[in-house]
Amino acid sequence: MPKLPIFPATLYFLAGGLPVACAAESAVHLPEVEVYGHGEFRQVQSWRPPVDAPVAAGETPLKSLNRLAGVNFQAADPFGSYEWATRISLRGFSAAQLGFTLDDMPLGEMYYSTLNGLSINRALIGENLGRIRISQGSGALETAATSNLGGTLQFYSQDPAERAGGQLAQTLGSHGSQRTWLRADSGRLANDGKFYVAAAHQSTDLWKGSGHQSQDQVNLKYTQVFDDRHLSLYYNFSDRQEMDYQDLTKAWIDQLGYRWSNYWPNLPAAIANAANTGASGVPVNGGQTVANPVDAAYYAAAGVRRDHFAYATLQGATGQQGEWKASVYAHDYRGASIWYTPHRATPGASGSPLSERVLAYDSQRVGGLASLSGSWGAHQLSTGFWYEYLEATQKRLFFPVDRSGPAWSPYRFPDPDSAFFTQWAYRFNTQTLQYHLQDVWQLNEQFSLLAGFKSSYSRSEGRPTVDRLGGLALPQGSLTAQDGFLPQLGAKWSLGGRSELFFDLSKTLRSYQLGGYGIGQSPWAVRNQAAFDLAKAQLNPETAWTYEAGYRFAGELAAGPLRGYQGAVSFYHVRFSDRLLNISPGGSLLAATSGAAVLANVGGVTMNGIEVAGALRFARGWRWQQSLSYTRATYDDDYFSNQERIAIAGKTVVDTPRWLYKSELAYRHGPYQLHLQADYQSARFYTYGNDQSVPGRWLFNLGGGVELGRWGGLGEAGLRLDVLNLFDRKYVSTVGTSGYTASGDYQTLQVGLPRQVFVTLKLAL
Repeated sequence: MPKLPIFPATLYFLAGGLPVACAAESAVHLPEVEVYGHGEFRQVQSWRPPVDAPVAAGETPLKSLNRLAGVNFQAADPFGSYEWATRISLRGFSAAQLGFTLDDMPLGEMYYSTLNGLSINRALIGENLGRIRISQGSGALETAATSNLGGTLQFYSQDPAERAGGQLAQTLGSHGSQRTWLRADSGRLANDGKFYVAAAHQSTDLWKGSGHQSQDQVNLKYTQVFDDRHLSLYYNFSDRQEMDYQDLTKAWIDQLGYRWSNYWPNLPAAIANAANTGASGVPVNGGQTVANPVDAAYYAAAGVRRDHFAYATLQGATGQQGEWKASVYAHDYRGASIWYTPHRATPGASGSPLSERVLAYDSQRVGGLASLSGSWGAHQLSTGFWYEYLEATQKRLFFPVDRSGPAWSPYRFPDPDSAFFTQWAYRFNTQTLQYHLQDVWQLNEQFSLLAGFKSSYSRSEGRPTVDRLGGLALPQGSLTAQDGFLPQLGAKWSLGGRSELFFDLSKTLRSYQLGGYGIGQSPWAVRNQAAFDLAKAQLNPETAWTYEAGYRFAGELAAGPLRGYQGAVSFYHVRFSDRLLNISPGGSLLAATSGAAVLANVGGVTMNGIEVAGALRFARGWRWQQSLSYTRATYDDDYFSNQERIAIAGKTVVDTPRWLYKSELAYRHGPYQLHLQADYQSARFYTYGNDQSVPGRWLFNLGGGVELGRWGGLGEAGLRLDVLNLFDRKYVSTVGTSGYTASGDYQTLQVGLPRQVFVTLKLAL
């Protein structure tokens, strides 16, 4: 059994949040976590980042959630915004199996090559975040998502300020990091409207190797109240470029070192290494012998993303206790994932043994939501629907890399017309429709019941527009994931004061992924029509049943220095069915599909766990919050690949640590504040057969700040310091960047960042 942190004997010392009773005090400088879903039928937490919350400027909102119970967040960069290596999971469900929304608008699926998703880091400037509502188990029925097998993360942007003014923040830090954020608020206008315009520029050099990652972003939000209606308009623009960190194996980390990286901008070294054979075993920049030296380092890899996202929402009252709400939204996305491959040479006399391989994305989605709620005696009824239409293209292209240099910078979108080879291209469209109906029945002052269901329909069609892979033709066709009755039941029993018991059960369904040849777990990722037809005839969409029960409590105290407490204990059981995986069929199926891999259901997963969390508030500005989570997630079934039994039944699910422990000690006195965070996780496997793993680790972060008062003719000023990975611990952060295998060491690991220091100056204008 792994060594665990020593816990106090009482639940009062277990954490994940701060007492609601101290909200007035914490709203100045410390993060506020509402009492764990008090009044909810499931485990829910809401995090509100106040003005100087203890997270470094520029950090993705996902990273701020890592202090909560059941959340496992990993990244290879200090901000958590480098998407190739950013991972978040809840109770064993990965980001691709969670639901994400912004102001109730669907953000779509969160995996790297997604065609229908938008990262929250590219949808909202972090300083404009109002609150986050997280459900570790099943989400609410009205959540607009088709991927939430597990929990949901709902982000809400700040509304414009009542008074006109501005804010400016400048951050400088390790490895050339800099971030500038500027926001101007109109204050309330003569027509009762108000708006803000905000912009952010962020840039940092890679902490190992050469290159940089940067993002420019603009947010605009307008709100207006007239009569009994409320209008919200929102627009976001994001332009992001990121140079990749090289994926590693455990052997490469041991042999080549923790800071091993790609060759960029040393093209001659990359060209020389491309001539390596497996027999030489020595990368040009390495001093050790490794397997596959050509893949141990590349010239470079990168990602560029450009997004426009907007919505309009109008809501109002119906009667005295009812409400209606209607929204429309649109998202335009262009992206390119870039890799300078040594496995295809550039043709021509001046061509090098390298070429630039680009996976290009282009998608547009539009949709609408409508909901209606009202009271009828002891019943609170709500209903609504969500519709979305998506069109997307995906292409794999190759661009020349001459010995004098590449035709295109890795920080730019290459012109498709300049590609010397287009290997394949796909066009997709998806229509999604969801409907929900829910009743909350207040039987008496202590006891309430919830009953409802969701109907989900998602139909996707894909067809190739270019196919130069050779052999049999790429597949085309449609698939539908649907279920007319996805129930949810819940009960809540108030025990007096701020103590209550809760219970919830629900069934959820996930739609099929989109992607061309070789992309993720997409049905169209297979090599030919026969493989697709076989999958279509046999596939079932992934589903999950979630059962959850728990106890919440909170209160005020005057026991010595202790002033207040809150906490929660929750138990959960999940049955995840029809897990999808690309496998190689055997026997007659192998012949029927001409040896192509087939997407197949390979069995189920069982998850059982417990979360214990709470916080204490002391006199003189001290707070201590902690959480401990235990998850046992195992595969239920073996599966066959090319007639070989892959024995994984009873094995632990990849990237799912058994133990997670979080602790944060915070102090506030006068203009000064200080906080210390501790984060422990146990070992994680990165093969289905559990023969390869990365060890557990402890990480510590330190931060502090001081209010400087008014600066000249300007407003209030503040200065803060953040130190990440305080003790400069070397560890593996993300696993599974390139997927998972049944066994063996694999190029799918990212090492964690070394100690980083950031200083932020913030001014009110």
